[in-house]
Amino acid sequence: MWRPRGHRLVAGVGVFLLFAATVHHGTEIGSVTRSAGPLLALALDGGIAVGVVYAGSRIAALEFAPAEEYRIARWTVAGALIAIGAIGATLFVRAFEGRPLVEPAFPLLVAAGAGALAGTVAGYYAVRSAGEARRARDATRAVAFVNHLLRHDLRNDLSAIRGYADLLDGETDSHGPAERLPDADADSGSDSASSPSAVIARKADEGSTGSRRRARSRTPSSGGRRSGVSTSPRRLGTCWPGPPITPE
Repeated sequence: MWRPRGHRLVAGVGVFLLFAATVHHGTEIGSVTRSAGPLLALALDGGIAVGVVYAGSRIAALEFAPAEEYRIARWTVAGALIAIGAIGATLFVRAFEGRPLVEPAFPLLVAAGAGALAGTVAGYYAVRSAGEARRARDATRAVAFVNHLLRHDLRNDLSAIRGYADLLDGETDSHGPAERLPDADADSGSDSASSPSAVIARKADEGSTGSRRRARSRTPSSGGRRSGVSTSPRRLGTCWPGPPITPE
């Protein structure tokens, strides 16, 4: 079913108020001797109605989504109705007390125009704030997704380095004393933890532990199963810089 856009509804409210003000003050001009008063009153409530029409045109220029325009239109109608209700309640109280009501249509027209204009402005800021919050949530989810991928790749790389270090240890242990390097014989008394393969393994363990610690500090703990980290090394021919290393 076809429905008018929200900016047309806002402009329609302004046109209706302007028409009502013109008709009301036009009849006053014919019934009074001086037309300055009705013209001044028309400039007041009619000017507010023109402001509502202009607000509708500005909403159309901003290219909001149809749902967002309807939300602004609801704010406009709600503002006008609230203002009319407030002024109408005061007029009812005055009539109930027996006080004379002098031209009650004029304050009602002014209140309706002011309420509609205020509702349009409030609806515009509400829609804009909701859009900014939605874009911020989308950006946060995108950054979190990329961060998760990077952490996963980093843990896999560190696990592969740890596997390479284990293979190097096994390769070194499999050689006899005659196949060791001269400087290795000179440093035979040093701790085995200072060997290159042990250093690589220790650094890989430190990097993997630090990555998991940072992930736990950024992500709230949950009772569900955490995603595991693959500890098996990749194929040597795909990541090791140079020819594949295979144990003898």
